[in-house]
Amino acid sequence: MPEDDPETFEIYTHWLYFKAIPEDGSLNPFTWSKTIKALVKAYITGDKIFARSFQNAVIDEIHRKVSASEVCRSFCDVAPLAAELRLQETRTASSCKGASAPVLPSV
Repeated sequence: MPEDDPETFEIYTHWLYFKAIPEDGSLNPFTWSKTIKALVKAYITGDKIFARSFQNAVIDEIHRKVSASEVCRSFCDVAPLAAELRLQETRTASSCKGASAPVLPSV
């Protein structure tokens, strides 16, 4: 279709031949947003041409990329939080027994 992006059409034709969304290594934070936008455009194109299986494959790929990206990007944010939660858990358990909370060195 003339109004559709060539990159979107390339994603669709790749899927037609291989029944898979093309890989692009998009966990790179500089290209991740562009990749998600391209996949959303591909989903919209799938809607225009009534290609439900293609739309499902695109949604699966978006979910896979977001899940993998969240693991990569948020580990640094979650690790300190997890340590703090463990510390709070230890303090709560100790206070329930009537003992004082352990003092941990600050990081």
